[in-house]
Amino acid sequence: PFRTFGWGNLKSLQEATKKAGVDLNAELRTFYDKYYRAPRLRLCVFGIEPLDDLEKLVRTSFHGLPERAPEEDPKSLGPQEAMFAEVGAPFEAAKLPMLMRIRPVKDTHKLSMCWQLPPVQHLYKSKPDRYLAHLIGHEGAGSLLSFLKQAGFATRLCAGISEDSFGTNSMACLFDVEVTLTTAGLKSWPDVAHAVLLYMEMLRREGPQEWVYQEVVAVEQMGWKFLQEKNPTDQVQDIACSMLPVYQIDHKDILKAPYLVSEWNPDAISAMLKEMTADKALINVLSSAYGRAKVAEEPEDEEGEEEKAEGDDEEDECEEEEEEEESEEEEEHEGDECVDADGKKETVKDPTFSAEAEPLVEPNFGTEYWPAEKKELDELLARWKTQPTSGPLATAKTDLRLPDRNIYVATDFALRPKATKEAWEEERKPPVTLEVLRSLYPTFPPFPNPLPGLPKRLPAATELGWRAWHWQDTLFETPRSEIWMKLSTDDIDQRDTKYTVLQSFLSLVYSDMLNETAYLAEQASLHVRGSSQHYGLDVYVGGFHHKLPLLLDTGLKELLSFGDPDVWKNRLEDPSITARWLSQREALLRGYRNAWLRPGDHAAELRRLLIMPQRHPPADKAEALEAVSLEDLAKFTQDLLPKLRAEVLISGNSTAEDAEVVVKGLP
Repeated sequence: PFRTFGWGNLKSLQEATKKAGVDLNAELRTFYDKYYRAPRLRLCVFGIEPLDDLEKLVRTSFHGLPERAPEEDPKSLGPQEAMFAEVGAPFEAAKLPMLMRIRPVKDTHKLSMCWQLPPVQHLYKSKPDRYLAHLIGHEGAGSLLSFLKQAGFATRLCAGISEDSFGTNSMACLFDVEVTLTTAGLKSWPDVAHAVLLYMEMLRREGPQEWVYQEVVAVEQMGWKFLQEKNPTDQVQDIACSMLPVYQIDHKDILKAPYLVSEWNPDAISAMLKEMTADKALINVLSSAYGRAKVAEEPEDEEGEEEKAEGDDEEDECEEEEEEEESEEEEEHEGDECVDADGKKETVKDPTFSAEAEPLVEPNFGTEYWPAEKKELDELLARWKTQPTSGPLATAKTDLRLPDRNIYVATDFALRPKATKEAWEEERKPPVTLEVLRSLYPTFPPFPNPLPGLPKRLPAATELGWRAWHWQDTLFETPRSEIWMKLSTDDIDQRDTKYTVLQSFLSLVYSDMLNETAYLAEQASLHVRGSSQHYGLDVYVGGFHHKLPLLLDTGLKELLSFGDPDVWKNRLEDPSITARWLSQREALLRGYRNAWLRPGDHAAELRRLLIMPQRHPPADKAEALEAVSLEDLAKFTQDLLPKLRAEVLISGNSTAEDAEVVVKGLP
């Protein structure tokens, strides 16, 4: 079934069917008449109307559906699920491992290692795949990504089972580990794959850990207890799909199944790890070092593209500032031209392979690829069975370890006391009254009463020479808070392209140094980020209020360290740190080069350039970034930080006294 073309196009639906003598319309009608029957339907209705009215609508709309065929078992799986279950795993065990090198459209280097495992839908109460994805995809100290970053081999790593029908079904599930490589990582991709396998070996050696499971349970329980509203369309679709027999979810668990982790099942974890070995892997190396494929016509979600084109969000530097630099003549070249650590251009190649041979071509999408020969696979397997004693993996056995316990998991979810009614009325002073709002917007849903007040300035910050504001939430009443810190200066020239790219580079480097902390916080539903703005920098922390001050303190201390000359001296002398930062520079440069690859992004950016002359085209940013060194970044940062003025807003589940304590404790 994995060989079939699941999307369909004019060639497969019209030309191929005519050639085979198949009446496509008749086949569709036969399929519809056989399987589109009431017992197969799972229905979820969302609405603000009374239940009786919703029931009438359902009866009116669906009463005509045909009933079950007489010979059909009402508890059976659907036709596709039953067929998949009989077929079994998609890849023949005798043909594994497999290695494919693939030519991409974008300027990118990625390594993917995938394992086919037995179906896991029935294990929704223990979620062994979630346990493994949590550890393999971890970004904290001792993690696989942290190790690869220290070696300068990777900038990102994702692990887990996709929730679509290809990733998990009644036939199998596909557990994928995808690593975004640097140019150094591409040149050493066998070492990167070896590191992945060594991490798997460490997990097998350590065995399933119940304390890790308990952390996963705590996080999932927080997510369920304080679940925020979803888009109604997504909500009903998710619930209806969860009721399908293939997922084997008890009716009482339908709503909370995605967050339910109630059974500790170490045997299932060990069984999955047992299958995740080198000789059972499907390995893909996707790299523009093999050339660049021609841009194919891709179906796009027009509404989604419109939303993206209209958005002017500056927070995601890599997505907002991507650029394609090559012309049509360059699309077919072998090797990817990039800038090395010294600012010199070099052609990147995979030293284990030459793309001179003609690639195979996938018939539907036109993807060009080269399958590896058995000799190369045997050599790689022999190499991966050894324990490295030299080179970049020499310390892997000691460096790769289980993560530290997460200090950011909240345990206090109490709502902070509200101010007295008199104090609240004094502080509130809304700019307009409820009566005025109702007269202006008579059809608007009911307004909260009393209306939320305005943020109040904190005296403690004024005494320290800067401004801070506080606003306590009394409307939503959840144990979440947010702290926004605006760091600004008038001494910024947005017309200077080099200044702009240095700001973006600083934002990436700061995020990289904070990554291990930010990842632990994210696992506990906390968030911390720094972003470059036209006035300077923004620092944001948000999430459950309990551990928020601790996270803010860590984030600010890391930022202030960038203004210390001694810290810079030590970091520039540390090869692991410079390798990581040069990897971030490479990723930013690649983002500029890919920025205009999609026509919608290209048009949206051209619009911004017309109305905002201070912006710079991605090509100009790429040229400026090529001339930037780490020493330039050090000088820029040490000059910038002392000039910044701070203004803070603390909002959410915190009293004025709580906010004063946070302000006084800022580093």
